[in-house]
Parts: sequence; structure tokens; C-alpha cells
Amino acid sequence: MKSHKIPDTLVIPYKWTNNENKYTITEANIMAQYQHDDRISYDLPKVKTIIYPNTITKVYGSDSGSYFDNTIKRVVLSENTKEIGDYAFSGAAGMKIENFNATEIWEYAFYFCRAIEMIDLTNVKKLGSYAFNGWESNQKIKVPFASKDASLPSDWSFQWYFNSWAEIIYSDN
Repeated sequence: MKSHKIPDTLVIPYKWTNNENKYTITEANIMAQYQHDDRISYDLPKVKTIIYPNTITKVYGSDSGSYFDNTIKRVVLSENTKEIGDYAFSGAAGMKIENFNATEIWEYAFYFCRAIEMIDLTNVKKLGSYAFNGWESNQKIKVPFASKDASLPSDWSFQWYFNSWAEIIYSDN
């Protein structure tokens, strides 16, 4: 049986051709499908770095969660990535993220992502429940409101910060 080694870096393609039809890739989910012993399984590739092209506007996980293991260390988002879907990077405890420009973050998107030192949410318009669940006190989250008593933006879940111990940096600081 021939073994196929997955490289340490996964570069998501920006174009795909099938039967002479050309497609531009605008959404990405890095769950991998493979066949083993006549069964189809879904898993995450064991890569250290994921690089998304500028055509990617949405990265998403699955309804049951992506739940990365600790092999992923670096994610380079497209500057055009505006949506981070449910469970997109769930469980990627060792992951650092670059080019974060999202305006929508869905439920559990960054669950247990403990290597991200700081994330800036000042341009985020929509934020789902438990997005930063499991963050630790040495991590920082910059928010677009002036104090803990300020009203949340209208499309932010009141549970966005539930079970997070990250330090909140308010916009007036």
C-alpha cells in the first residue's frame, strides 16, 4: 500500500478545474476525507501551517466542531476573510493567527485557542456564543466598547465571552 505524506504546510488553492469548468474557491473547511479499510473517515490533516489565498472570504468548521489537535501552529488568513464560521479553529490550542480582518465570528470559532496572544474585535459586527471559550488570563481581547458596563453591539451574543478568562481591552484604553 502506497503511503501519501501530507506536507507540514497546507496552501489552500484559489482555483480548481473540473471537467473544463473553472471555479474560484471562496470558502474553505480543511476537514480531510480519506478512505481506510473500505470506510470513509473525516479528519484534519496533520499540518503545522495553513495558508489561505486572497479569494477566501469564509473559513468554517463543522456543526460538530473541527477540534484540531496541537499540530497546527500557524494560520495565515486571507486579508479578504471576513467570516470565521462555527468551530472553525476549535481546539487549535497551539495556533497563532495572522491577517485577522474578520467582521463575523460564529459560535466556538476560537474555542481553546490558547496560543493567540491578542485578537482585535473592534471591526467585528457579529459575534457568536462561546467564541472565546477556554481562553486564559494571559490572552487579550480588544473590544469596540468603552467599558464592561457598555451595551454590546447589536449582533453580539451576550455569551460571546462565556467561560473565558482572557483580559478585555476596552476601546477607551
